[in-house]
Amino acid sequence: MQTPETAFKDMPEFPERTQRPAATASQWAHYAPVRKAGYECSTQGDRRFSALYAKLSDGRTIEEACQLDVKGYRVQGNDWRLGKGKLLLKPMPIEALHSQYKSLWQRWATENPVLMDTLTTAAEGKVLTDKFARTPISQAQVLAELLFVQQLDAAEVSDQATASPDRITALEPYQVFMFVGNTQGRHGKGAALQAMKFGAEYGNPCGRQGQAYAIVTKDLTKPKEQQLRSVPLNEIEQQISVFLEHAIAHPKHEFLVTRFGCELAGYSETEIGGLWVGKAVPTNVKLPQAFLNVVQAAALEPAIAPKTPTTKGVETVVPKPTTLVVISGGQTGADIGGLKAAHALGLQTGGVAPYGWLVECCARFPNGTNPRLADYGLVEGPCGNSAGHTYILRTELNVKQSDGTLVLGSIDPKQDKGTFRTVELADKHRKPCLHLSTANLFKHPNEPVQRIKDWVLDEGIQTLNVAGNRESKCPGLEDRVETVLKVALAEIVRVRSELAMN
Repeated sequence: MQTPETAFKDMPEFPERTQRPAATASQWAHYAPVRKAGYECSTQGDRRFSALYAKLSDGRTIEEACQLDVKGYRVQGNDWRLGKGKLLLKPMPIEALHSQYKSLWQRWATENPVLMDTLTTAAEGKVLTDKFARTPISQAQVLAELLFVQQLDAAEVSDQATASPDRITALEPYQVFMFVGNTQGRHGKGAALQAMKFGAEYGNPCGRQGQAYAIVTKDLTKPKEQQLRSVPLNEIEQQISVFLEHAIAHPKHEFLVTRFGCELAGYSETEIGGLWVGKAVPTNVKLPQAFLNVVQAAALEPAIAPKTPTTKGVETVVPKPTTLVVISGGQTGADIGGLKAAHALGLQTGGVAPYGWLVECCARFPNGTNPRLADYGLVEGPCGNSAGHTYILRTELNVKQSDGTLVLGSIDPKQDKGTFRTVELADKHRKPCLHLSTANLFKHPNEPVQRIKDWVLDEGIQTLNVAGNRESKCPGLEDRVETVLKVALAEIVRVRSELAMN
């Protein structure tokens, strides 16, 4: 059986084309290579381009913003040295850390266009260097990437002079059809239906499929009246970046991009076209004329210009890292799964446990208590008239003290009265509540990740209450909830961190 890679690795080559290199680490180094001039961006060189001296408009240096706000050490004080050389308090992949560090420099660049012009002139024909770089992330690397994007703008206009056809009914053996998909992979209309002829797989929402490539712009899990513009532009832009990486990795194929997202998804050509501006689009990617017009128009403007004007005398509020707190009642199953996922990501946990630290009697807790819940920040709730009443009191407190409750598993009162009561209490106190069934969690694990992420972001939830079936009611639920929430919570934190930097 062919894998997605082997299915197209032997496709015929795109004839007579030259691959334009993407912005890579080859344009920066710790020290200048032999016979190559370098331009030092540190306190031992041009300190204007050192993170210790480069200041944002809010008064923070890049170093301070990175060590305290990105890495999470602001909670300990305002000295950037608190985080220097230490692990992140807010765990994230190295790619995400690089993205956030780069966004700080991008912001600085928009606020200091004259200095960027100075760097462009001073570094021409040279390699940017940073002799103090001791990690995979360096100010010289990021500045080199920003300069490279700036230099590519004019080239992009020339390279994209030949647009993709308005109507694509057939492909050469080396061509790939890029089209719009939805969260369910229902390729039933427009370009998606056409893509079925080129190998698109019904039920597969995104990515490479034969001679087709899908980007999701519509969320069919939402009510029909909410499906237009249901996938945010920033998420579409992330998919575009992944697509471009794929295109760069397959230079022998030509990718024909359609006017995706501009009809059934509800976005305008300017909005979707704008997502391509400033990106290193390789020459084997052909944009439709509508998007190309947007890219060309942007190239006529200064490569790096402030997104919003700054006004002297107006106090700027320093953006603080956006956090997420996860609480639960501490029962086995969904409750513990949520706490374990949050703890693994370094998020704050807490909640109210039943008086006496009650949990169900099982092999792990033969006495029916779990005082170790205090390690997750939980506190004992009030004592009720009975064990059942004690459970209800803690459930209501968690619902009231949170911004929204995520209910995982069955809410059939015949199977689990406590979980059913949780939903009732959320409705009583007019709190947002999202229910995901056992089938959602076990049969379609990718769907609940997206739904949880969208719901938390849309509702603006800062304190999330995780509730659901106990382990005896649904064996395996604890592990599944932990797995799903690790991905969903990490995505929520990533999106909020990026928004906080912009």
